[in-house]
Amino acid sequence: MEPKPVDGPAINSSPQVSRAERTAQGIAEARSNGIVWGSFGPELAFRNKNGADAFAEQLRPMLIELLVSGCKGPTAVAGELNKRGIVTRYGDRWCTQTVFRLIRRLGPSLQEAVNQQRAERLANAKNTEPTHNPITWRKRPAKLKLPVFPTSA
Repeated sequence: MEPKPVDGPAINSSPQVSRAERTAQGIAEARSNGIVWGSFGPELAFRNKNGADAFAEQLRPMLIELLVSGCKGPTAVAGELNKRGIVTRYGDRWCTQTVFRLIRRLGPSLQEAVNQQRAERLANAKNTEPTHNPITWRKRPAKLKLPVFPTSA
């Protein structure tokens, strides 16, 4: 039985061109048509950085409030932001690393603002009388010494 003829070129009649060669040919053809590769990357990076900076500045007051009110680190801040229903710039939940990057983006000015707010709170707390009984710490009671009974031999 003879094989049926196939429309178009035969499968093994021409040498196969690898994917890398086809890609290189396509890029060379695009360059010859005037396309410049990689010229838009820096523009996109600039836009992304500006957007991230603007978003971080919007969150600055809330972040200061959380850090002053008792959140001890990025994990606690992330948990509180998630509990309040605040999402990241891209609509995701907050994680420790995301908060760490946000704090790093805001830089030393955030640290200065938090320290200033804490100092103001401390000064206000000293100037006002407590509305509740302050906790007084007592010394730990001494260890009880049990009597030693003589043993009869």
